[in-house]
Amino acid sequence: IGVAKFKSQRTEIEGKLRNAKDNLTTFEQRLDEVEKQRKPLEKQAETAKIFRTLNDELKYEEVNTYLIKYDSFNYETEKQKKIILDSTNILQEIENNLLSLDEREEIDRKEFSAADQAIHSLNDKLRLFEVGMERKTGEENVINEKIRSYGALLSSTQDEVEYSLRRQKEIDEKLKLKN
Repeated sequence: IGVAKFKSQRTEIEGKLRNAKDNLTTFEQRLDEVEKQRKPLEKQAETAKIFRTLNDELKYEEVNTYLIKYDSFNYETEKQKKIILDSTNILQEIENNLLSLDEREEIDRKEFSAADQAIHSLNDKLRLFEVGMERKTGEENVINEKIRSYGALLSSTQDEVEYSLRRQKEIDEKLKLKN
């Protein structure tokens, strides 16, 4: 029993050794395959490392570009805000000027209306004055006509008086001569 047991163990151990040798052969073949793949993998690893470095640089540049764009955007935004603020101030000033002009226009309109009413009133007074002047001119013409008429009458009367005085003198002289 003892030898058969050892034989059986020996066969079992020899099988395990064969398996181990087979496994070792398989391992060596795989190791050879891995060694063959290692160089391309090392090259890929180096490429991946370069890629990572370049990718990190790209990210760095992208971040810097973003920051520059952000700063530029903020600068432009502030510039545009200033332009908007200045434009708003100018617009407010224009609106204030328009309000002032509207108020001045209203005052001017009232003054114009008052002046227009004053002109109408003066025109009415002028018409009344002209009518009065025409009436006075008519009266003056009548008076002048009367003056001419009285002047003519006076002249005629003076002529008559002179004639009468001359006649009286002549009569007085004739009477004195007769006497």
